[in-house]
Amino acid sequence: MTYRTTYNLVSLVWHPNSSERMHVGLWMNDGEQIMFDYNPVRVELAGKLMDAGEWRMVKAMLQELKAAVSPRQQTSNHHLAAEWGGDTMSYLQRYATNLLQVEASVPVALELTPENFYKMCERYLGLSRTSAIPRRAKMERRIKEFMASQLESYTTLNAQLDSGDLNGLLFPVIVPSLGINEIPFVCEIVDFESRIDAVSHKIGDMLNLKEAFEANQYKSATYFAIGNEPSKKDHAVHQVWNTLRESKWISLVSENEKDQIVTYAKEHGVRPWIQQERKKSDR
Repeated sequence: MTYRTTYNLVSLVWHPNSSERMHVGLWMNDGEQIMFDYNPVRVELAGKLMDAGEWRMVKAMLQELKAAVSPRQQTSNHHLAAEWGGDTMSYLQRYATNLLQVEASVPVALELTPENFYKMCERYLGLSRTSAIPRRAKMERRIKEFMASQLESYTTLNAQLDSGDLNGLLFPVIVPSLGINEIPFVCEIVDFESRIDAVSHKIGDMLNLKEAFEANQYKSATYFAIGNEPSKKDHAVHQVWNTLRESKWISLVSENEKDQIVTYAKEHGVRPWIQQERKKSDR
């Protein structure tokens, strides 16, 4: 049997003038479906060698690409092939920078299945299907499933925003749940079992969004974050959790308390953050 599968490796370069690079992502396409994933451990390691702002931008772009592809991984149709697979390099070049580079398409005699995809990920990225969903990510997955079943009627899930959507946004962000009534409604997920730098970057994303809202017509917004209390043995992360819990600008709730977010959305008439609402911020 002849397969039309091709793959592209996505490499991260430490510095614009450096020739040293590391494979961090893998894109596979067979003309009918697409799969993409990246190794977050390699990306975190690269962060130690990169400028913090550049690293955050690269990380956001990889997250954006994965979010764009994920809903299509289990879909197979010719419209999809025409939209995404017809010119793989042209599409991937949207994400290419002098730090994030896309290598040429390579044909491979494999049926594109999740099993084969993660075999390729393990070979080129050191990412197995098991390691792609680490233990701590299960909490995030549960909350995203909760959002899909309880908040989708009121908010836009996995909303992707950049400075074209919201003036003053310093770097692109992906918001798990974004809505609006008179003011924006934001619901984030913070995994306090992560390393302190990952937690700090997540909070940095929220502050980036908060400052951008305040710089536009939205002088206030409603912010929720879902995150469980970390072990007190991890003093740095626990201190961040405690500071966020006591902050007045955001409501931090545990996984067991998340239903109050749905109650708020219902009682306050929150609706999805649609294109018309996003463009109001330009006025």
